[in-house]
Amino acid sequence: LTFNNNFLAIPFLCKSVIILYHSSVLIFVIFSKLKPYSDNQLLTYSWYFFVNLGAFCTNFGLIFCKFFSIFNRLLIFPKLEILKPLEKSFRANFPIVYNKV
Repeated sequence: LTFNNNFLAIPFLCKSVIILYHSSVLIFVIFSKLKPYSDNQLLTYSWYFFVNLGAFCTNFGLIFCKFFSIFNRLLIFPKLEILKPLEKSFRANFPIVYNKV
């Protein structure tokens, strides 16, 4: 079982999303410094929610990247018998991920 380059794009996409999130937070921090006394409470609450949600998604994305990069390097999927049905389902739903042997 070998993975092709399409599978390797998953961690790269996660890192790209993380970079976009952090750049948007940086823009928000600059905006809040320029206008610290805003009366718009909805905007403040929505940005607070966005920052907390983004922190969660950032951590989840990093774990996701590590998980797939480790599995890609060690090729654990074929060695685990418990995951055989999951592997068959994954092959059926995402055939482009696997090289045809």
